[in-house]
Amino acid sequence: MNIETPEDIRQEVEEKTAKRKRLESDITREIDNWAAGIKSSRKNLLGVQLCQKGDPAIAPVYLEKQLDSSYNVFRTRTEILGSVIQKMIDEKIIIPGHNSIANEWRRKLLDWYEGLSDSEKQAIPVFGQTISVSKCLDKVAGMGNLKWARLNIPLVEDTFNEILEDLKKRGVIKSDYKTVAERNAETEQKREESQKGETWQEQLNALRAIPISHITELVPIDPARPFVQVFHMFAAASMATKSLSGQLGFVEGFRQVSQHLKGIGFTGTEHALELITPNYLARLRNHLKEQVFIGAMSTHTANDTVSSTRKMLNRALKIKGISFTSFTDTEGFETTRSTDEYRPYTRRERLIIKDACESEIWETNKLAGDYVRFNGGRDPINDKGHIQNGLGTLENARWIFENKLDCQRVSTTFSDPNNPYEKGFCSILKYSKKGIVDVYADWGVIYELTSRMLAPYVIRLAQVTGLNADSLKTLDLDDFVKSHEITKRPYLRYWKERSGGEKFYHLDLFHTDLTWLSVAQSVEVEKIFKDVAFLTRHIRERATPVIKNRLFIYESQKMSEYREVKSLESSNIINLMMNRFARDHNLKKDDGSELSISASRLRPSLVAELVEQDVSLREIQMILGHKHASTTIGYLDKLEFSKTARKIVDEALKKIHKEYVLAQASSGDIQTPAKTNVDAVNDPSSPAVIIRTGLVECRNVYDPPAEIRNSPGYVEGNPCALLNKCLSCRNSIISVSNLPDLFAMRRDYRTMMDTTGVGRTPYGRVIRENLETLDSILTPSAQGFDAEQLEHAERLSEHILTSTLVEGMTL
Repeated sequence: MNIETPEDIRQEVEEKTAKRKRLESDITREIDNWAAGIKSSRKNLLGVQLCQKGDPAIAPVYLEKQLDSSYNVFRTRTEILGSVIQKMIDEKIIIPGHNSIANEWRRKLLDWYEGLSDSEKQAIPVFGQTISVSKCLDKVAGMGNLKWARLNIPLVEDTFNEILEDLKKRGVIKSDYKTVAERNAETEQKREESQKGETWQEQLNALRAIPISHITELVPIDPARPFVQVFHMFAAASMATKSLSGQLGFVEGFRQVSQHLKGIGFTGTEHALELITPNYLARLRNHLKEQVFIGAMSTHTANDTVSSTRKMLNRALKIKGISFTSFTDTEGFETTRSTDEYRPYTRRERLIIKDACESEIWETNKLAGDYVRFNGGRDPINDKGHIQNGLGTLENARWIFENKLDCQRVSTTFSDPNNPYEKGFCSILKYSKKGIVDVYADWGVIYELTSRMLAPYVIRLAQVTGLNADSLKTLDLDDFVKSHEITKRPYLRYWKERSGGEKFYHLDLFHTDLTWLSVAQSVEVEKIFKDVAFLTRHIRERATPVIKNRLFIYESQKMSEYREVKSLESSNIINLMMNRFARDHNLKKDDGSELSISASRLRPSLVAELVEQDVSLREIQMILGHKHASTTIGYLDKLEFSKTARKIVDEALKKIHKEYVLAQASSGDIQTPAKTNVDAVNDPSSPAVIIRTGLVECRNVYDPPAEIRNSPGYVEGNPCALLNKCLSCRNSIISVSNLPDLFAMRRDYRTMMDTTGVGRTPYGRVIRENLETLDSILTPSAQGFDAEQLEHAERLSEHILTSTLVEGMTL
């Protein structure tokens, strides 16, 4: 809190007095000189900011900064300011007939474009014969909401097209480029004019007859045959299949892929390299998962599609010039009842999975520690390089391990037959009653860091966070952050493939999402990250730069790549290793049958845990990473969690009612409700609704303290007369840094009114008043905040949790 000193106040009064003493003629001359300078060049005119509302006018905030005068000074000199506006009209910066905000957008676009040099204009990134917004304009200040403006403000789209026309003249954009609508119309016309096309089998056979060894040998793009190059790649993959039914499986796979590509904005006339990327299979699986979830597709069809697409990608890796050497693999779908894949585990099942994970993690962490020397045994090898009689014991093998092998793992596969100690060491272990893995484990050494060893860490992380398999595979060591730069809360940064999105979506490969963590979660997640980093520290030194920072890495067991360091990202074994973990621990369902573990069931299991613990809908939404509360509500309904939620709420309401009745009965006043309170007396234990106003939390707005009740403005039976008045007070200081919290609060109030019955209670009036106050603050105005500041704050608010009511009430 800033406290003004007498000296500060004196200085401020002197400054104001000095301003008042300025002659009106001097002020007019200063503004006139400023206007003349602005009108002297188009570049200066492009820097003049316009208002957010009404007819085109210069923004008062801009004028105040430029001339260090109050807005009242400018209101009396409209003729001078009007001359600047007229000059902007003459320069076609302002287009008459359009409001100020539309012309402000036009000015910003022109200011950006005309500020570029010729070489910079030639280097503007172009995709699909238009400016790539994600690679160019998204990085320009004030352009964050350009997509919305182009859709909703005609002048913005016209200005954008003017820039495109100039780029066409410069040769940056092809002048003969046709829009998607024009190309679609031509394609449709060709289809109508052509005779009946070939069958799918005939098309497949025709493409199978065209070999592919280099990317240039793909068939040409044909608007009449959308995605034909992708079909060619599927056809090449089908060459390994002789049966007709197997070949038609690749046709069905292509049909599903082409439908997905259409759904995310592609037209089918793009090059195959633009459509099929190293991360495409994971993206496709999420699309298929949604289709299975809503019942539009069976798990059998989804699994076949994943399988055929995986084979197509494996075949694509053999094409020279394909531009990628590997792809992100993913699991298929268990061909069981579609509801089983998303059914949460029961409370007992969740507990036994947790206990098994923690038990194995403890054992593995102990094994991962630094090696402790035994310093026992003796040299069992004689001068001829043979094991001496009676000395072929494990104790002596450990002596060799410590004194001759430098504590490095050696096995028959990798031993040097010409080294007597390596040969003798392997010979002793070969004839030991224990296996080599167990012998090393007894010594406190991990023989091989397999993918199976990662299973308890992966399962526990999925259990705590609800991340799906694809997100788990791509986690990096630094993706757990203890303190966010804005909210100071811990969070887990993960990469979430989405099944839909803009056409340019694949250029970014992934979109980053933030999963907010509770204190208990963050402790558990941080521990898992530290444990895995410690466990993998030695093999990480041998990892390639591409996977060196991945969280989950292991040593491959395949003979062709034995002990190569791999990432889970390059395999589809997550569910396999999870199920092997379940078998190794002999985990059983409640009915006694074998329990299988999958990431797709651990996610709804986390939701079940949250619902049972009375966690609010808003927190469940943020933990699951859903952008909108409606998505979370739909998720709960699909998994029948809403029944559990309603049951919890009903029980809570019954408890409140019972306590209220008992309290009234004990006071002897059960017939007459308290006159001064809608719910109960002003007591910390009273069952009242706590409402947060932005500055304070009020325990009971209908039971204010005596000094408020005795004030002249208070009416008995109404809420507190001072509730939330701080936000609307003229003395209240609200800065830009406060805006994200206010947006988050308004969002929660609206959700509360939409999803609960609180609007029908006396508290509904209070919430509506709060919403009106917040709306007045969060609406662009000349006296408040401009649209750009508010848009930025609203984006920041998406990652802020507020609690406008007590926990549990928002369910």
